Amino acid sequence: MRLSRSLVLCSMVGVLAACSSSSPTAVTPAPPVSTRFSIQVIFLSTPSAAFQLAMDSVVKRLTAIVTAGPAGYPISMSAADAASYTTTIRKTTANGGCGLGNATLPSGAYPGIVIFAQDTATLGSAQIIAQAGPCLVRTGGLPIVASMRFRTDYLAPLATNNQLVDVMTHEMLHTLGFNSTIFGTRPDSINPLITGAGTNTTAFRGSNAKIACLTFSPTVSATCSPTIPLENTGGSGTADDHWRESIFKTELMTGTIEARGVKMPLSAMTIGSLADMGYTVTASLAEPYTLPVGSSPLMNLLAGDAPANSGTPIPEIITRAVAVFRPGQKP
Repeated sequence: MRLSRSLVLCSMVGVLAACSSSSPTAVTPAPPVSTRFSIQVIFLSTPSAAFQLAMDSVVKRLTAIVTAGPAGYPISMSAADAASYTTTIRKTTANGGCGLGNATLPSGAYPGIVIFAQDTATLGSAQIIAQAGPCLVRTGGLPIVASMRFRTDYLAPLATNNQLVDVMTHEMLHTLGFNSTIFGTRPDSINPLITGAGTNTTAFRGSNAKIACLTFSPTVSATCSPTIPLENTGGSGTADDHWRESIFKTELMTGTIEARGVKMPLSAMTIGSLADMGYTVTASLAEPYTLPVGSSPLMNLLAGDAPANSGTPIPEIITRAVAVFRPGQKP
């Protein structure tokens, strides 16, 4: 992110009764198995009260929006699998991988995602505000384990500006799959959600996001059709991983933080992109968003974006998955 101008689906096991010649013995039914999408946050260091409160708020926000993964999504991770993949995500740092030194994956059911979170004094550069993204993906391409790290000295100013929850939501959306790596594998590698990655015409091609985008700009359909422009400047961590700033400006998943007091809506377009990845979503929870006057996909498409007053970029690092989770197999 750059600093700018600032179903539960329950299956009940029937009640069983063991009968004898004298009296029946009551048997407690097995508890229902929930496949509602869950976000489990595991802190790698003791969080401050403000950090924990903000993270809890973001989890509540996004689990209301994302209610289920694709069919067959819940997977159980055995103790052996958990140990094997713990070793992988602890050590791997190649290609922006996680390298979570003290992370320990729990075994059990995974009807959602596990996110390792931490606030830290440094992220390798004084300019980096956050690092987030998937560490381990399922065979279907969506994340099962992810990481979120924040520079400690940015937390207080963001909280003071009432922007901390929005920034954390932005980063958690990256962990759920709003990033160019997952765009390239969902819904499948033959028809990826991203086109033109790494070029000035990089764009998102998901139909649900496009339908939502057209409601913002029905008279300028080229803004959203045939594809939605993704960011084409800013280098790794910005380009391809966000909506295009020169067009969508204040939308939460552009690569900039707005000025204090300027709303950054989580729009129907972003929620639509989650549906395009395969999640079941609650579209009605989208926040009101209006395409800024003068936004146009023709703005420096070939030369690269140069929006006025774009400010000094503060890059975020988008981590890339280091392995595919295949139950019972070594990474």
